[in-house]
Amino acid sequence: MLGLSSFYGAVALSNMFVSDDKDKAIVSFSFPSSDLGKVRFGDVVIDPLAGLSQVTVLMARLLSGKTKK
Repeated sequence: MLGLSSFYGAVALSNMFVSDDKDKAIVSFSFPSSDLGKVRFGDVVIDPLAGLSQVTVLMARLLSGKTKK
């Protein structure tokens, strides 16, 4: 958990120093989305959770009955 916190903190800190919106990192924290916890830098997607977010997304979709389109 400490490593993930450090990673997401570093991403947030890097966004503070980027002035152009197209160069900023985008982090998704929407539970029904398959992009939960993933960081996007343009066309590059980084999954720091190493596949563990898929279980959380599945449970969120089963419990709520909703998906994100």
